[in-house]
Amino acid sequence: VVAVLPRDLAQAAPRSTRVEVRVVGDVLGHAMAHLDELVQVPTGCGEQTMIGLAPNVYVAQNLKASGKFGGDIKTKILKNMQTGVQRELTYRHDNGGFSAFGKSDKEASTWLTAYVVK
Repeated sequence: VVAVLPRDLAQAAPRSTRVEVRVVGDVLGHAMAHLDELVQVPTGCGEQTMIGLAPNVYVAQNLKASGKFGGDIKTKILKNMQTGVQRELTYRHDNGGFSAFGKSDKEASTWLTAYVVK
């Protein structure tokens, strides 16, 4: 395979001598090669915590289904999930609902509660 860069692009990065090309046989190939970028410690308010927690859950489900859930990535995901769940529980109201800032919010958020329960 020969790739010819447009002249202005080739001149834009002097002394650039490396090009990387990957051919992947499935739609998830690129994502699977970069799972460590999806698996992060959930932080922030109640909404942000869920946004950070969800990728850990989805990656774990995918790896389990493919028989690849083990080693360092499993340890990291389980730790992140435990941290995220414990953090999310701090945003829980007495009625069982959840909100972005917990009890400092007047009432729980229906959509955030649904997301947490899901």
